[in-house]
Amino acid sequence: MTAASQTMTEVDVVVLGAGISGVSMAYHLKTKCPDKTFVVLESRGEIGGTWSLFNYPGIRSDSDMHTFGFGWKPWNRTSVISPGSDIMAYLREAVAEQELDQYIHMGKHVATAAFDSSADRWTLTTRDGTQYACKWLHMATGYYRYDEGYTPEFDGVERFKGEIMHPQKWSDKVEYEGKRIVVIGSGATAVTLVPSLVEGGAEHVTMLQRSPGYYFSLPGKGDIIDHAINKVLPERLSHWVVRMKYIAFQQAQFMFAKALPKVTKWIFAAQTNLLTPKVGCAWEVLLPRIQQGSTTAIKKKTSVAFNRSIT
Repeated sequence: MTAASQTMTEVDVVVLGAGISGVSMAYHLKTKCPDKTFVVLESRGEIGGTWSLFNYPGIRSDSDMHTFGFGWKPWNRTSVISPGSDIMAYLREAVAEQELDQYIHMGKHVATAAFDSSADRWTLTTRDGTQYACKWLHMATGYYRYDEGYTPEFDGVERFKGEIMHPQKWSDKVEYEGKRIVVIGSGATAVTLVPSLVEGGAEHVTMLQRSPGYYFSLPGKGDIIDHAINKVLPERLSHWVVRMKYIAFQQAQFMFAKALPKVTKWIFAAQTNLLTPKVGCAWEVLLPRIQQGSTTAIKKKTSVAFNRSIT
C-alpha cells in the first residue's frame, strides 16, 4: 500500500471538476459558506475544462460572455463572442484574484464514490489511491468524456483513405491546408470550425447535417450602448447593467420567435439574402428549399454562408 493510498482528507464539500462551473462553485463556497471546508478535484493538470481541452480552429464561446461569464467577475474585454484563449485567460484571472488555487487538487481522477447512508458521508477514492470524505458531493464534470469523445460507427469507415479527426483530439500538428474536408454536424463546434477551416486554406469544406438550423449575424464586439454604459458607470455596476441587457435581449428573442415564428423566419431569410450576394450565392434557388425544410441547398452553401455570417 502506497503513502497516497493511506491518505484521507475530510471536508464538508467535494467539487468534481475545475472547469468554469467548478471554479464558480469554489468562489461561492468560499464567499457564501466561509465556515465550510471544501476541495475541488480536477483529473487533468489544468483548470478550464472544455476551454483548456479543446484546441480546434476557431474555438470560441457560442453565447455572449456577459451572460456566459461569472456574475462576480466582470467581463472587461471588448469582445462579446470570444475566442477560447481569452476565456482561459479570464478563468485564470478569476482563480488568481480569488485565491482559489489553494482549494484545487490537480491530477485527482476519481475512480470510485461510495455513499454511507448511516453516516451521511461520501467516500471518494482517486486513481492514485488518495481518499476524500465529505457530506456533500457536487458534480461539475460536464456531460461528456474528456478522454474520448463520442464517435459513431460508420459502415465501411475502414475503406476511407483520408484522415478522420475528432475536434476533441485536435492539435497543432493537424495539417488541413489545401485539403477537401467534410464536417459532420451543424452544432456550435461546426459553426466555429467550418469558417476557420476555410480561412485557414482548406481547398473545399462541406458541412454534412441532418437538419438545417437558423443563424443570425450579430457583432462580435460590444455595441455603442455597451461602450456608453461602461464609460459612464463604475465597473461592477456597468457589468451588471450590460449583463441584464443581454439577458433581456435573449429573452425578447425567444418570446418574439415563439409568438411570431413566420415573421422570425422571414427576418432570418432576409438577412441571409443580404449576405449571400457578396459571396455569389444563388439565393433565388436556395430560398424555396429552405422554406420547404430541405437541407440539400444548405449543404452546398453552408461553409460560405457561415463564413460570412460570423466574421
